Amino acid sequence: ITIKFGGKYQYDKWRDGAGLGAMFDSYRVPLNERSVTTVNFKANHMLANNLYYDINLSYYGDFFATMDPEIKHDILGYGDSLTNDKYGYLLAGDGRDVQAYALYNQTFNKPGNQLSGYAKTKNKNYTVKVDVFWQLNKQNEVKTGFEYTYHTIRRYSFASAFDLRTFVTNNPDAPVAQWYERVDNYGYDIYGNLTDESGIYAPKHPQFFGAYIQDKLEFSDLVINAGLRLDGIVTDSKEFNDPSRVQYDANGLIDESSMKGFGK
Repeated sequence: ITIKFGGKYQYDKWRDGAGLGAMFDSYRVPLNERSVTTVNFKANHMLANNLYYDINLSYYGDFFATMDPEIKHDILGYGDSLTNDKYGYLLAGDGRDVQAYALYNQTFNKPGNQLSGYAKTKNKNYTVKVDVFWQLNKQNEVKTGFEYTYHTIRRYSFASAFDLRTFVTNNPDAPVAQWYERVDNYGYDIYGNLTDESGIYAPKHPQFFGAYIQDKLEFSDLVINAGLRLDGIVTDSKEFNDPSRVQYDANGLIDESSMKGFGK
């Protein structure tokens, strides 16, 4: 039996370009971070001179975030004047940037104007793959096998993070869920914390699977490859019972009873 094991970890950090309109504000262009982890295991076992199998197990995980280079993961701080002041940036008020420069129909951000929203994703998958090889004779080889991949996908995106502080200031008695009603999230709760809760905000778990069999026949003047492969996908996606009549609960969030597979 032969066993191989390997893995890799990679971390990257970079900044977006500023563009002409942000030429005076380049130090506040979005910060991006990404990490990738891979682990691989492979075993080969010879059962007989003409029969062996391979087993492949693998893991893949990645994390990506784009954010303000100073405030980073503090969502409520994006439009907060005190938080920005701590980093030396001046706001006209909560959720209000200072007015940009205007010159010949072109606007130019003033130093410290905020340029970034906030978004992050976290994905991972596990894969099992097994192949069996059987050399029946000199002319006939049979292969068969299967593979299965299980994914976990998470997303959190808040393009209007800068406006969040304004809403909270103007609506202090509003339910917390309404503060974050513009967030695009699954696998993270409304605050951006990892969650495995059930329902429409649960992480997505699509699954891919396949199986095959192949017979290879070799003759002196002819080679025949005949086989069959079946593949399947479970998307783990949600659908509305009636897309023209989406229902919302008291907090302004999508009512799960309006989704197929939830509620009644």
